[in-house]
Amino acid sequence: MFYAGATNKKALGCIYRSPDGVVWELVHQETIKDNKERGAYGFFGFARNQTTLVAVGGGDNISKGGNVRMLSSKDGTTWDGPIWRFENGGALTCVAFGKDRFVTHGGEGPWAYFSTSTDGKEWDDPDKHRIQKWQGWEKMVRKVAFGNDLFLGIGATRRVVTSPDGRTWKDYPDPERKRPAFISLAFGNGVFVAGGMHGLRATSKDGARWENEVTGEIGEHLNEIVWTGKEFVALGIEATYKSPDGVTWTKAASNVRPARACYGAGVYLCTNLRGTECYRSEDAIHWKALPRLADGFFSGAFTYFLPTP
Repeated sequence: MFYAGATNKKALGCIYRSPDGVVWELVHQETIKDNKERGAYGFFGFARNQTTLVAVGGGDNISKGGNVRMLSSKDGTTWDGPIWRFENGGALTCVAFGKDRFVTHGGEGPWAYFSTSTDGKEWDDPDKHRIQKWQGWEKMVRKVAFGNDLFLGIGATRRVVTSPDGRTWKDYPDPERKRPAFISLAFGNGVFVAGGMHGLRATSKDGARWENEVTGEIGEHLNEIVWTGKEFVALGIEATYKSPDGVTWTKAASNVRPARACYGAGVYLCTNLRGTECYRSEDAIHWKALPRLADGFFSGAFTYFLPTP
């Protein structure tokens, strides 16, 4: 089943699901309490364990500042969870599952934090888990993945963090700016693969050392990388790169400009930066436009989950 984070015309976050990526069903919509307290503007990360689905997001508006939001669901239909609001808060941007816990990161600009949960329902106070000692104005971790027995996160201003348990994080300073700036991340086949601007790709087994760095053409920003179970697929602006190991790549031109994407059941889905357009493909090269949402746009993450046992 595919899931998508969206925002409706009232700027309220929504979750849609679809068996095929073509026909979407609204399964959750945020509300406004007393015309003051509102839920999330959008949902920007999904993860699951054996029994529970989790969606994270927040924000009051398109800037994504404001509320911090976590939701969980046992069946993909009924979603519920806490809303946090504190000074210098902001939306959660990503989430992963490993070591028997969910781990999520978020923030806004120079404010960065994380939270963990063992069940997807009860979460640590993110305001008490600040990780803001990093050079550069923006310190947020934007993508996180689990593999090789550790969590790895990437952020703006070349930030890379790792954790053995999701609670204690180690930074890898790069004062000489030798490490490339990453914007996308995936784990598969025993290796992390990160992507960046102008077709940038690199691999790492532990987050400390990055190698096999290659670049593409100017403008081929690789906004999303997915692991299909057989290969990495890096989706860029009118270009798709594929690799079984993150080292040897093949390239093909495509007809879309993906900002967010996912893979499942032999199908790729992606949306443009504004979320107003959605596309479907079986090879990540030839894409077909899908009908737009009637009451909103795909502002957040896409994901695919097999049915819960």
